[in-house]
Amino acid sequence: MKKVRVGAALAGGAMLALALAGTVGARESRPERGEREGGPTGERMARRLGIDTGTARQLARVMREAQETRREKTREMQDQMRELRGLLEDEAPARRIDAQLDRLAELRDDLHETQRRNQAEIRRLLGPEASARLLVEMIDRRGSEGGNERGGRTGGHAGRDR
Repeated sequence: MKKVRVGAALAGGAMLALALAGTVGARESRPERGEREGGPTGERMARRLGIDTGTARQLARVMREAQETRREKTREMQDQMRELRGLLEDEAPARRIDAQLDRLAELRDDLHETQRRNQAEIRRLLGPEASARLLVEMIDRRGSEGGNERGGRTGGHAGRDR
């Protein structure tokens, strides 16, 4: 009975590996989000924001690069948080914990500064009116106008119904 389970698990693992390999290959061959003809960053986005398609493609590039940078910095912060958790579990000296907290604060500040620069670049690219339209569209899509009323991204009490 045990051999049957192991064999089934190996077969299932092999099928999963093949499926993932096919998915990875298919994903690599797909065009980037803004590069599809008539895609969201093509004519439709240009129409929604009142910009030309060339600017919409530039916007897509800037946003794609900003997203990748955000992901990298977030991963780094997560790694450092795991390190902090380990220091706490190991009951490390306070000076090591304090140094780790300083590293986390620096990473958070760096992330915020990167986001500020990206937002300034988008604003410079689009101008005030299209920037405002993009911001409103993003907030509407997120379902929140910000604030922190313990509602998370879905709004909670931070929605428009105040």
